[in-house]
Amino acid sequence: MTIEEQKFIQKILAELAQKAAENSAKAAKDGDFERELKVATKAIETTKEPDVEGFKKRLTELGAAGFLSQMNEQKIQEKLRAKKEELMEALGLNADMKQSLRSELEAVLDELLAKYEKELRASLQSNSLLEKQQSLQNKNSSMLGAALGIV
Repeated sequence: MTIEEQKFIQKILAELAQKAAENSAKAAKDGDFERELKVATKAIETTKEPDVEGFKKRLTELGAAGFLSQMNEQKIQEKLRAKKEELMEALGLNADMKQSLRSELEAVLDELLAKYEKELRASLQSNSLLEKQQSLQNKNSSMLGAALGIV
């Protein structure tokens, strides 16, 4: 072997070694990416909010109408609690009052809350009726347009 052949062989071996090192570095980098991807997806799965899962479960159990009805009932109860607190402060109901005066004021408070609840339910019902009427109008106008060939 001549010196030129040896230099040529060394050059080829050096290039092969360099390519092998690059390939192993690339494989390690790809492995790191895969590992990071798995860790990230696990973190996303574990941090999924329980509210979302609970929402999905309740929605499938109750159906859309039942879920909406339950949600509206919860809103009404929350508004009633807030109104009761507001009225208790306005009427000055506290533990220091005489029992007779307190019971009279609580009766008035219950009456006011009952009226407020009726108003909330009537408002909710009128809103749902209005939405139904609008959806029927939209449906009828689209059916009429389809019948007349209007797009």
